[in-house]
Amino acid sequence: METIIETGTVFRIPGKRAQVRLDRRPDEHAAECRGCTACRQGGDSGPVLEVPADGLAEGDRVRLAIPTPGPWRGILMVFALPLAAGMAGLLGGAAWTGFQQATGLGQESAGLVLGAGLGLAAFALAVAEERRFARRNRPAVLHVERAGQPPAAAGR
Repeated sequence: METIIETGTVFRIPGKRAQVRLDRRPDEHAAECRGCTACRQGGDSGPVLEVPADGLAEGDRVRLAIPTPGPWRGILMVFALPLAAGMAGLLGGAAWTGFQQATGLGQESAGLVLGAGLGLAAFALAVAEERRFARRNRPAVLHVERAGQPPAAAGR
């Protein structure tokens, strides 16, 4: 798992979570970009993340550590797993005569029904796992610059 470091401004605190609008990155930072597409979320004003509101106030500038899964995890979860489950269901449904008799379908239709069902079930499991990952790996506040205070000098 990788971690991306971003900065942003706390703009709202509804309850125990603070909403942080991340800074837009100028094109000169394109070499650092890891392709997470977060900069496209949130419209023209930038993406918004939620962090624990512990001690934060509106206007505070924060530096965040954002955990991100590797790109292969997403590819496997969203494409490969449902495709493999769908293919297994297609082949299994076509060969499983008990399923064909129970559903009253022919060989090809039984394969299609079981393949589609297993493919959709695998996709639903992948979506649930991605949501679980997002809940367990929330952004963490690394540094806070209080609103209205000058930034600390380097080297202190």
